[in-house]
Amino acid sequence: MAERSKEQTEMLKALWEEANRVIIDSTYSGRSHQAMGVLWDKINRWLGIPSVALSALLAGGAGITALVGTHSWITATLALVSALLVSVKGFLKPDENAELHGLKGDRYISLRNDAITFQQIDLRSGESIEVLSSRVKELGQRRNNLREQPPRHIYRSVYDSTKISIDAGESDYENDKLWKELSI
Repeated sequence: MAERSKEQTEMLKALWEEANRVIIDSTYSGRSHQAMGVLWDKINRWLGIPSVALSALLAGGAGITALVGTHSWITATLALVSALLVSVKGFLKPDENAELHGLKGDRYISLRNDAITFQQIDLRSGESIEVLSSRVKELGQRRNNLREQPPRHIYRSVYDSTKISIDAGESDYENDKLWKELSI
């Protein structure tokens, strides 16, 4: 492998730094979206099971009171509460939000993994600066595309708790027992 010029060395450093930005952005975004997916899944279970059960009971009760009851306001009230429960779940779409955030988080983590491979392997491969520059630009474009896709909003509390776990080393291999056992 030929020696690199000072300009090439500086460019390699700039490419490494850009890959590092993609890694950091993708780690925080990916883990935050995964955490939002978990939160929405909890909301789905908390809201979904009771709302389905209560809606069925209320709708059944409304039907019975309509057939045998003399108080139409009971029928109307039961039907309205049942409709309200179904409407809230339909409006919030917790099952859909859980899936979308989880999938987006996974895509960010895949991007992070590709950026790590670029940084740790591709930059050392001896490939031309042009090829390496093109690859890091593709990583940046993937990150930008993910940012533009819904869902885009993370609750601040979710981000803060994710940041604490990342800062504690939960997203790196150095704190992993298996990583330490298998290290060279």
